[in-house]
Amino acid sequence: MRWQISTFLLLFLSLNCTVSAETRQGGDTISDAEVIVSLPYSDCGTTIGYGDDYDESCPYTGNSSPDVVYRFTPTADITVDVSLCNVGTFYDTKVFIYENEPTPGFPLGCNDDNCSGPDFPYPYVSRLYGMEFTAGNNYFIVVCGYNGDSGDYCLSVDPILPCDEQCPPGAVLEGEPECGNGYDDQYNSGCGGEPPVFSQLPVEEILCATSGTFLYQGDATRDTDWYQFDLTDLTAVTVSLYPEFPANIMLIAANSGNCYDYDILEFASGERCQHTLVQGSLPAGLYWVWVAPTEFWGVDCGTPYILNLNTVGLPPIDNLQIQCQEEQLLLYWSPITGATIYHIYAGSTPYGDFEWVDSTTEALWGTTNSREQQFFQVTYEME
Repeated sequence: MRWQISTFLLLFLSLNCTVSAETRQGGDTISDAEVIVSLPYSDCGTTIGYGDDYDESCPYTGNSSPDVVYRFTPTADITVDVSLCNVGTFYDTKVFIYENEPTPGFPLGCNDDNCSGPDFPYPYVSRLYGMEFTAGNNYFIVVCGYNGDSGDYCLSVDPILPCDEQCPPGAVLEGEPECGNGYDDQYNSGCGGEPPVFSQLPVEEILCATSGTFLYQGDATRDTDWYQFDLTDLTAVTVSLYPEFPANIMLIAANSGNCYDYDILEFASGERCQHTLVQGSLPAGLYWVWVAPTEFWGVDCGTPYILNLNTVGLPPIDNLQIQCQEEQLLLYWSPITGATIYHIYAGSTPYGDFEWVDSTTEALWGTTNSREQQFFQVTYEME
């Protein structure tokens, strides 16, 4: 079992670092779309100076932004993650997909606001997670913008493959019925239930559970799972989440337990197939752990995750510091004995979604990008 621990470096900075886009980029129209030959794929470019050839409302209307186009033709059925939430995206984007030909008003998928990015710290960057592509069809990915916005972008298209870790034999099972359209989530729905209801989170045992997104009364929603545990003494607690979907996790002090006076102690957001954790040195009392997909669409009901509550303290990352030179932003910290890899996350607030930026085996990380009002999180894994 791999363990991961995190520490935050909270920064409000105005830095004059710059980044240049790649020379290769999306085509102007569908007829000259840049061809994606294989996955995973990434490319950087700009929409500045290109025509406003296509537009979709999801849900914002009246847009007039320039756009560029990519084409991918899979040789086998595949599910993909199409994202602009990357280093190198600098503006309020939109992304949508057509299947075989333009179908105005009826795209295969469309997203305007999904996340922030390391270089655009506002939640107006676009992502389409869980898009299902059928072999032999042409899929046109259109990178656009909101309300006339344009700029530099970095696009990634990644296959969604099975995660390395699976539910081990003997694990505790959540037991919730699989969600689906019309599902009324009253199973461990916590403070969102009527009445509030929680599942017990076992200590020092692996718990295997599922989640997903669905429609309820016509609205997109997500399965939110609430767990509780009690502490009788001051205890160092680490809760590790390993999801097969992009997921959020919170550690909450329940206080009276009546859902009116609880305090969110720590929030973390992680990618699929990555360990994400919340932790703290907690006094005696009642605590909740909240788990849910980061978005309200794109995650099939029944998609698994693994949760583990561990009360053995792990060493924190010490001396986390930042340095910005003329064209470089550098993070560095004291190395952890036994750490196999470090993960870098960035977000626009200490409580918002942290987006994965990069991973490194060294106790330092650098980039050439401009960053304003950024918060950084560094986590590590060890065998």
